[in-house]
Amino acid sequence: MKTRFILCAFLLVLFQTGGDLFGQSSGPGWNNNFKNDVLSGASQPQQSFRDSLYLWQENVQLQTDKSIFLPGEVLFFKADIFTGPEQLRVSASEVLKVEFLNKEGELLMSQFQRIENGMSHGSIEIPKKIDQGHYYLRAYT
Repeated sequence: MKTRFILCAFLLVLFQTGGDLFGQSSGPGWNNNFKNDVLSGASQPQQSFRDSLYLWQENVQLQTDKSIFLPGEVLFFKADIFTGPEQLRVSASEVLKVEFLNKEGELLMSQFQRIENGMSHGSIEIPKKIDQGHYYLRAYT
């Protein structure tokens, strides 16, 4: 009976102290004033889902209506922007930059497109006076 009382008293004291006996109170990345920072507004917590998107890299997948174009034709494209480990079609960015490059990687023309719900689309008119060859279309946020 006496050992049962001592065990109960020990457990009661242990639970009353909370994590103070076993909790980690220092180490790399530990801020001793975290509670004070949050209460004073010095540290801003995540405000929305959009805030979390800035932590992840965006992947742009670009599709065109065909693969071979002639001078003077219009190149139509669609871009899907995937974000995060689950590759959701959402984007923290609001603008997609699309560039038309020659074989040497020199910029021939560029434009900006609005991103809505992780998607964007547009068109580029290929110049009438352009040499035959390989050209590249690059898109990024």
